[in-house]
Amino acid sequence: MVCCPFAPIYLSGVKKTAVRPVKYHLKLSAICSRSAEPEPFIADRKPLDSLLPLKARCPMTVSMFKISVPIFVQFLTALSAVLDKAAAHCEAKKIEPAALLNARLFPDMFPLLRQVRAATDHAVNASARLAGAEPLSFANNEATFAELRERITKAVDFVKGFKAAQIDGTEDKPIKITFPSGATRDFTGQSLLLGNSLPNFYFHCTTAYDILRHCGVEVGKRDFMGTPVTL
Repeated sequence: MVCCPFAPIYLSGVKKTAVRPVKYHLKLSAICSRSAEPEPFIADRKPLDSLLPLKARCPMTVSMFKISVPIFVQFLTALSAVLDKAAAHCEAKKIEPAALLNARLFPDMFPLLRQVRAATDHAVNASARLAGAEPLSFANNEATFAELRERITKAVDFVKGFKAAQIDGTEDKPIKITFPSGATRDFTGQSLLLGNSLPNFYFHCTTAYDILRHCGVEVGKRDFMGTPVTL
């Protein structure tokens, strides 16, 4: 579609020329050639992908295993390394470890201890529910950096125990969760992983990192991200 930049307008009976866009449904070829006839604008053109064979337009699938287990292992391993740095920071600065373990970003938020517990819980529960296995249970009585790292090690070993064949293909698997309040919620495997488990997992890993960074522990983005793993 091309606009003619000049068109006559009339003011008080006097013909004047001013810049006034007038839209014409013309192809560029009609402007370049005096003999060309204007062609009507075609509004119902089909998108290019509709011209492709059906097989070529099928969406690509993603492995449920690869977007769950390796991610949990990567970030939990990184979190454990961050806790190592936090313990070293306390020793170097003569800080009581409990001060960091019970630190929180705001009074109504969980402290570091609970953030780490929650991160491991979401990784363990998501993997187990997708695979149809019983989740690993914890005593939830950790009170030191060493005990938190031990919890993470158990969670990583548990999650790594699942094979791709146990989790792949669970996108539409019905999963019902009963929350501590007694309320229940129905998920599919995909909606549980992408809409609940992974967001919660990232939230608690991030908050644990933020608490320690706020307390002066010298960690950066690479510490948070860790190293990708292949399983």
